[in-house]
Amino acid sequence: MARPQARAIDYSPGPDKERQLHRELIAAAQTTRAERQAAAPARVAIAGTAAERWRAAVDHYLPLIARVIAQSERRVLSGQALPASEKLVSLSEPHADIIRKSLPPRRRGAAVRFSTDTSSTWSPARAA
Repeated sequence: MARPQARAIDYSPGPDKERQLHRELIAAAQTTRAERQAAAPARVAIAGTAAERWRAAVDHYLPLIARVIAQSERRVLSGQALPASEKLVSLSEPHADIIRKSLPPRRRGAAVRFSTDTSSTWSPARAA
């Protein structure tokens, strides 16, 4: 459901329809999270490596999913601007940061210009 819903949000005709689609997607995410949370205690009795990995994944992802749901509700439904430090941009890599495109590109190191003349010298390039 999430992928078609996200595509519908991308192509929604206006902000009201987009908000409605976001509400539906958030409700689906909350339902899925509640189902996983309810299934976790039942899996405690199951032994084995696969069950332990499943429990570890659930314990890892449930708080991240709750954070994404809260972030979406604040940003889309309440219209609040979130600081970059509070945004979670990836569930698989929660440490990932937002790349801001408004900053000018940074210059690193020195540009070197090589020539093939007979003197066998090089000179640093001038900064533009």
